[in-house]
Amino acid sequence: MAYKATMKAEGSYANNPNDKGGETYAGISRKNWPWWGGWMTIDNMRKTPNFPECIDQIGSLQVLVQDFYRVNFWNVLKLDQFTQPIATELFDLGVNCGTGVAGQFLQRSLNCLNNNATLFPDLTVDGSIGAATLAAFAKCRDTDVLACIVALQGAKYISICENNHSQEEFMKGWIRRAFSRYSLLS
Repeated sequence: MAYKATMKAEGSYANNPNDKGGETYAGISRKNWPWWGGWMTIDNMRKTPNFPECIDQIGSLQVLVQDFYRVNFWNVLKLDQFTQPIATELFDLGVNCGTGVAGQFLQRSLNCLNNNATLFPDLTVDGSIGAATLAAFAKCRDTDVLACIVALQGAKYISICENNHSQEEFMKGWIRRAFSRYSLLS
């Protein structure tokens, strides 16, 4: 479920000069992940008449994409330890903003929901999801945690655009992505 939702947002091949990630396929940025094995396949397909549409039909490339996301996002964020709505949100946030940001937003949210440290001590906001973060999550309602994470995500996108106006062209897509699974913008 999380993978499909994120792939819908990430799309296929793109090479927008204003995108700080540069050339991307299925959300995998060549700038940030130059070692990813799929780049060789994509580079070999460039001379194909229907490039880039043709690359979506290469099964082995799709397997590389799924493995990439499982190893670098799902496993890093320990998403098997969360309920599906939280796992889906953290996965998508991790892909779009980085796993460290996703972990920090979770920890910040939990700290704000701990009722002045009466439910659990404040967590260190380091972005690394470990035993303390998982234990704290178990003491909070999913809907509350989810609302806090999405609010932080929206605020991050606003901050990006305020600090770099060239990124405003991406704002509508980012904000729809952050809220699309919720009734507000559906």
